[in-house]
Amino acid sequence: MNSERTCFITGMTDGLGLAMAKQLLQEGWKVFGGGRRPERLAALQKEFPQSFFPLYLDVTDAASLLKAREAVEEETQALHMVINCAGIFRPECDAPLEDTDVEAALGVMDINAIGPMRVTKTFLPLLQKGQDPVLVHVSSESGSLTGNTQHHRYDYCMSKAALNMFTVLLRHDLPPMGIRVFAVHPGWMHTAMGGPQAPLSPEESAKGILSLAETMGRAEDPVFFDYDGSVHPL
Repeated sequence: MNSERTCFITGMTDGLGLAMAKQLLQEGWKVFGGGRRPERLAALQKEFPQSFFPLYLDVTDAASLLKAREAVEEETQALHMVINCAGIFRPECDAPLEDTDVEAALGVMDINAIGPMRVTKTFLPLLQKGQDPVLVHVSSESGSLTGNTQHHRYDYCMSKAALNMFTVLLRHDLPPMGIRVFAVHPGWMHTAMGGPQAPLSPEESAKGILSLAETMGRAEDPVFFDYDGSVHPL
């Protein structure tokens, strides 16, 4: 049996996705994935030319994802991990309902909630062939129905709540296939989305999330975690 560990990551061109890719590569994994700007990953590909495969992908475009899967299948027939990390936050959404752009909200839902569904559907056949495979959804505390105390931000909060529900539904369906699945709040990180005032580095969050991925996500486990391993309310 091939012991090579393989992972596919969306939203990997910066921030948390990039931090997780770097950690996995340093641990000897073969990593695939990227985003709409894969040229940003040239330095990492140069550092890991035999194990890193940057790809163009758009989680709103099913054809883009099928093409990405074909590229992955040229290198491996199985994935041990898929991480849905791609996401968007519009600063303009921090507004009362009467000022909310509903058409723009549809785009946020497409990326944050429907995008992971497209990715999971596309790569499910490869996950089914992986050894103890795991599917990780990078969500947000903003998607918690019982723990959210925010005002406004309708599109972002609703999109992450939908992602959490997708995770719950997959928890019913995937464990019988041998696939673990969970959602995780990555913390407030100093990234392009989180801003420079955030207290947490992407590297710290990545370390916690990947540690969870080693053991969590089975049918008897909680569905939603903080990056530090504590259980987050759905």
